[in-house]
Amino acid sequence: MNEKSLVAKCKKQKQSAQFEAYQKYAPLLRGVCCRYIINKDEAEDVLQEGFFRIFTQIEKFTYTGENSFFYWMKRVVINHALNYLKKQKKERFDESFKDEHLFIADENSDDIFNTDYSKYTKENIISAVEMLPLPFRMVLNMAVIDGLKHKEIAGALSIAEETSRSRLTRAKQMLRKNLIEVNSLVSVNA
Repeated sequence: MNEKSLVAKCKKQKQSAQFEAYQKYAPLLRGVCCRYIINKDEAEDVLQEGFFRIFTQIEKFTYTGENSFFYWMKRVVINHALNYLKKQKKERFDESFKDEHLFIADENSDDIFNTDYSKYTKENIISAVEMLPLPFRMVLNMAVIDGLKHKEIAGALSIAEETSRSRLTRAKQMLRKNLIEVNSLVSVNA
């Protein structure tokens, strides 16, 4: 079934269409949840609750072309994951990190990300990202992986745009350091 007809049937609360949407998109959205919530069981709960929200709020969605449904669902799941983290208070989600880690990045700060990632395994990269403090990991995920603009990130996290920019720059620096650390641990244990 194509995406447009799938949306139309989901809007009519057809269980077969909802099941098809879940089967088709759950693996992708599970990955999104796991980027924000490290605990796999909690990420799975957020995914299930995200689908509940998707199906109860589907009337708000307007089909605008191929993949628009997926991107809308992705945004719903990301927002739900952010809200979950805020409620759980797993780590402070406030400006307390601003004073400790804020700095102004120079124009060449993106050189930090020009690292040869081919020497790292997928597992090394995931471990290095998971080592990032939550506020930095969130901004990195939202900017680099989900492609959100700093204005959108700032709105979603209730922070200033400049804080979003500085957290991204700092996250890139920490990620590079973490990759070196993870890689050296793997080399020692090998």
